[in-house]
Formats: sequence, structure tokens, C-alpha cells
Amino acid sequence: MSKNPEKVTVIHNGADIREFCPIISGDDVSSEFNLKPNVPVAGIVGNLIVWKGQEYFIRAASEVRKVIPSAMFLVVGDGECRHDLERSSEKLGIRDKVIFTGRRFDIPKLMAAMNVIVHSSITPEPFARVILEAMAMGKPVVAMNGGGVPEVIKDGVNGISIPPKDASLMARKIIGLLSDRDKAKKMGQAARKCIEEHFSIEAIAKKIQKEYLQILKV
Repeated sequence: MSKNPEKVTVIHNGADIREFCPIISGDDVSSEFNLKPNVPVAGIVGNLIVWKGQEYFIRAASEVRKVIPSAMFLVVGDGECRHDLERSSEKLGIRDKVIFTGRRFDIPKLMAAMNVIVHSSITPEPFARVILEAMAMGKPVVAMNGGGVPEVIKDGVNGISIPPKDASLMARKIIGLLSDRDKAKKMGQAARKCIEEHFSIEAIAKKIQKEYLQILKV
């Protein structure tokens, strides 16, 4: 790392705003998992490993169900924690409300079937690409406020950021978004705009080009 901060430029990862786009339909996913029309769905995407914190999402799901009994939950991905997560959902009495999809290759369609997308990592991530992809889909995101997340999400504007390991707060934020569709829609639109302007592959490519041109002038 350079000792001169002025010589350091941060260039983030970019999202493919054509692959992850609000016009993509989640109807196939809804049909596959028998998700009825207008049923509120919250979901999480990622490898099922301890530091990804899906356990807190399961706990939050249990609390959400107490307020919104019709809510359903998608856990997308696979990994060493899957059986533990399934057991947790069973102990909490929501096993039939939590759908474990396993490893998938149609992530945009799965995200399209969700009303709220959650990021629950308990260890700060340098930069969580899944957040960019969810925002590019025009979805409101509830994400942990560590690592590089604050560089993307403006709390209450284009997403919601919360401390890690707080399932109750996560549940309240999910409930707020599922209960207020207008608020969720506006937040999702702001999220999409943010990605288009600052975190699309094209925007990132322009930043890289600008830096190279600047270096060539030195």
C-alpha cells in the first residue's frame, strides 16, 4: 500500500446491468416453488458458509412471519451450513416457509422473484458483488454495514444498512420494506440508478480508462 494516499485510486467491481435488469421476470421461479401471486418474498443469495451469516436471516425470517404470516423466504446457494440452516428453520417452525434452492445458475430470475434481498455476512466483505447485482435488479437491499458496503449503499436512500448479527433489527427492516411497497419500489429505483451511474461495467471501465490516461500524462 502506498504511503501517499493521493496516489491511491479505488476502482470497484462492476455489475452487468444487462444481465441483472429490472425487466427480468421471476415468474418461472414463482411457478417452480409454488409462490402465489402477491405473496411477499425476502431472499438471500450466496454460499452457505458460517461467515455469510444466513443463520441470522433464518432467525429474522421467523420474526417476520409473526408480523407478516404470508411471507416466504428464499435461500439461494449451497454449502457446508445447509443442513444446520434447515434444522434451524425447522426448530423455529418455519421450515415450510423457507425454500432452499440449492446451487443455481439463474440468479437474475431468482432475484426477480424476491421483493427484498438480504446480505447478512458477519465478517466484513471487501466488496460484496451480490449487493451490486441485487441493486441492479432494482431491488431494495438490507445489508450489513461493514467492509465495502457503505461505499455503495446510502442508508435509507438506495438501500438499508444495519450492524451484523442483529436478527431482530434485520427482521424489522425487512418488515418495513415488505409492508410499504411504495417505499420499497422507490428504494429499488434509486438502487438501480446508483448502479447504472457508478457501478456498471461501463462506468467502471471509464474510471479505469481515466486513470490510465492520467498516468500517461505524468
